[in-house]
Amino acid sequence: MAEVTYYFNAYTIGVWTDPGKMVDGDTGTFGYTSTKNAEQVLTGNSCPGTNLGIITKVELRLYGYGDGDDRQDLMPVYNGAAGDTRQITPASSPGWTAYVDITTGTNAPAVWTWNDVVTLDVKDKFVAIAKGNTAYCARIDIRVTYETPTPGPEDPPKYQHYDSGDNIIAGVYGNVWRGQSFMPATAHKIKSVWLKLARLGTPGTGTISIRATDAAGKPTGSDLCSGTIDGNSLTTDTAGVWYEITLSEGYDLSADTFYAMILRAPSGDASKQIYWRQNTAGTYSGGCFVHSADSGATWTADWTRDYMFEEWAEAIPTLPKQVIIVD
Repeated sequence: MAEVTYYFNAYTIGVWTDPGKMVDGDTGTFGYTSTKNAEQVLTGNSCPGTNLGIITKVELRLYGYGDGDDRQDLMPVYNGAAGDTRQITPASSPGWTAYVDITTGTNAPAVWTWNDVVTLDVKDKFVAIAKGNTAYCARIDIRVTYETPTPGPEDPPKYQHYDSGDNIIAGVYGNVWRGQSFMPATAHKIKSVWLKLARLGTPGTGTISIRATDAAGKPTGSDLCSGTIDGNSLTTDTAGVWYEITLSEGYDLSADTFYAMILRAPSGDASKQIYWRQNTAGTYSGGCFVHSADSGATWTADWTRDYMFEEWAEAIPTLPKQVIIVD
């Protein structure tokens, strides 16, 4: 098992005094309140959404203090739905509390994804006990425990990919299609792709497909395989989150051959887009950025840019050569 820690780094409405000091990552500065039952909502965290593996546990803790009796009750908010309250009693001097487990409970995801971590919010409520003084909080952490499975014979490994260095978004909607060409080094059956996406408004269903390309890396012909994703469920954070799209039955890709993965959102418009993260100084040597403004009728290729992508697959067995002896 491995662990990674994030912290809440945003709020929308200030209820406690100096709430910005609760989300700056600094344990030396504090938001505080003396108002009984005052509830400060923190609405964002530092998780980038990168898929590190299978999530097995999610926990919260806070750095703060009180009079030793008063509580700070933490309520996780899962994708906008309130969870169960966890009661925490900070010490009378600044320090970390013990972690509380929020993996399960009311409205918790049945199976956690990294996007569930990205969209996790929290409410910090001051509950005065006895004399009731002042509650102080400098930071609230999220600890995620996960495992990275070792691929077995039937597990699809990751093949071609370009998954770091993104610095801008590009929109997909209506007639505006975007894609990334790639060249497999070995033959394999592509089964799914991971793309770093976000959204503007409600773009509707997004379709990702694989097509052949010409010598210039521009898509040609019809879809070899395809899959869809609910564009309306994507994050609105333009930093993007990694999402997996399964490609129907997949397709057998040949080694040293250019292909292109193409993303479109036909029902979108300028106010309803799927955003795809890209690097404007891309260094992926196996392909490039491609763009169409007429629903794939014509394409432009730009070898200085690359989109964030991973293609996952299963290897195609190579049959042994047969020797036929003729008497």
